[in-house]
Amino acid sequence: MTRVDSTNVLIATDELHSFVGKLVFDGPDWLWTGWSYQIRFVSGVLNGSTVEGAATLDASGMSITKKSHSQYGEMLIRESEKPISQAQYEACRSKFLSTTSSKENCQF
Repeated sequence: MTRVDSTNVLIATDELHSFVGKLVFDGPDWLWTGWSYQIRFVSGVLNGSTVEGAATLDASGMSITKKSHSQYGEMLIRESEKPISQAQYEACRSKFLSTTSSKENCQF
């Protein structure tokens, strides 16, 4: 990704130039309150497909919406994430790193 001057806009592509897109952050640097993006595939099996999304972030959590459009159909994903405590994070991390614990998802 390449930042456009000193703005909150970034231009995205890969080394093969199989996609192009734009990401826009809302809010001051590293204190973002949201972002949106649009990606368009310009070669390969996904040529002509698009992915777009938006998110909001605050002390109560993060809400994310992603939309995909392609020759294969459309998909909409909505996520709602809530913050966890340091203790919850450490407990879940230990569970996943353990060789003896169950690898089930941590539920809070």
